[in-house]
Amino acid sequence: MKSSIEVLSCFRSLLIVMSLSALAADIFASPPFSQSQTQTSEEAIQSTFSQYRKALLESDGSKAADLVDTRTIKLYDEIRTNALEMPRQKLSQLDFISKFMVLRVRHEFSKSQIEKMSGRELFKLGVDKGWISASTVSNVERLARIKIDLHKASASIPQAPNTPALYFLNESGQWKLALWQSFEIANLAMKSEVEKSGLTEEEFVIKTIDALSSKKVDVRILSGPLE
Repeated sequence: MKSSIEVLSCFRSLLIVMSLSALAADIFASPPFSQSQTQTSEEAIQSTFSQYRKALLESDGSKAADLVDTRTIKLYDEIRTNALEMPRQKLSQLDFISKFMVLRVRHEFSKSQIEKMSGRELFKLGVDKGWISASTVSNVERLARIKIDLHKASASIPQAPNTPALYFLNESGQWKLALWQSFEIANLAMKSEVEKSGLTEEEFVIKTIDALSSKKVDVRILSGPLE
């Protein structure tokens, strides 16, 4: 069985995977920039990435939220709703990342606090509080290869130029990061880690949150948000 330090190390490795895959490690306003008609799609995608990277490095959740696609924000809406309403039986059926996000929200916020949030506000708080790691983007100043297919695109980073790491969608003429597309990769990575840990998935999630947080986890969050 792995110690808290080993579990935390595993999860930090996951956050690196998610950050490099989606600039991961779930939680609008008018566009923060104008992508002109004369700007090529590749240049526009580089611009989106550059501004998102800057937002993470500056812990600017509002700006980061403007640069992700609608489905990403919708995902955070679902996490917020599930954090409020989902019973333990249904929670156990969620994939690892969704389960982790729901329980992290329940751990960090009271029921009344969650009720007042929107998905966008939850995402913003994730950036502001550093849950979406900025450390891994500091060494990625520019995307490597960009592949565009109509309104969708993927891009790699210089450290792994042959492997797609980020995904984008064009919404109303603006290229935005599709962070939700990295969750499948992250879930596969964590499935292996959970199996090696000797813990159940619920135990692994609770131990990970406990290692990441400054306060002790109350296991009652498995059944619902705390008052």
